[in-house]
Amino acid sequence: MIVGMGKVGTAIAEMEKAAKSFVLLDDPLCGHVVPDSVKRVQIMHICIPYTTSFVRTVNSKVRKWKPMLTIIHSTVPCGTTEKIEKAVKRAVVHSPVRGQHNDLVRSVKIFRKIVGGNKVGVTMAENHLRNIGFDVVKFPSARAAELAKLISTTQFGWSILMAKETKALCDFFRVDPIYMKIEAISYNEGYEAAGLPKFRRPILKPPEGKIGGSCVSQNVDLLPDCMLKDVFKILNESRTKKIRIQKEKKS
Repeated sequence: MIVGMGKVGTAIAEMEKAAKSFVLLDDPLCGHVVPDSVKRVQIMHICIPYTTSFVRTVNSKVRKWKPMLTIIHSTVPCGTTEKIEKAVKRAVVHSPVRGQHNDLVRSVKIFRKIVGGNKVGVTMAENHLRNIGFDVVKFPSARAAELAKLISTTQFGWSILMAKETKALCDFFRVDPIYMKIEAISYNEGYEAAGLPKFRRPILKPPEGKIGGSCVSQNVDLLPDCMLKDVFKILNESRTKKIRIQKEKKS
């Protein structure tokens, strides 16, 4: 069963269908309603966005359809999976989705699928996910998988902020940004040639306005209060404010 048929749910459903699985879809807002005759399911994929009602919603669905295993693909705060598993007393694991959200059906097949939770749940999830075409890497706990996803998207957000600041400095000093790109490319080529690819830097195009996206600024909000979260939000807000002021002065 796939709960939530957004980009994540659609990608997971495609993997299940390609493996010839019998798939039930649960997303009434998209017209997908599970028949009343269904009383139990084997595997439940949770693919709905995190909200304040997320835990309550998932608990309700697990109790209703009594899956042997629930796999949470949604990005959630650390401890969410453990909280749900403790409440429903059934196997629940976390398995974050990685890939380009504008082409998630294709890109989920490229990245290794992280699975974190207790040993029993992780073993069940590993077997199922491998059977439908994923390459799986096991994490020792759901918290490790949850935090890894949050750190990953936050690090991407920092790279975007760096790209925005670079563009702002180029504008200030009247330097064509293309030369920053040329430097970055040759920097990466140098470290590749030196056999040190771990020092490669991402080369990103700075977006206009605040950083948006379905998995960057929203995921930062799921982190606990910490310097990383506070500084990210301050820089994201302040850069947008500066750009707005500059545009107002020019007009």
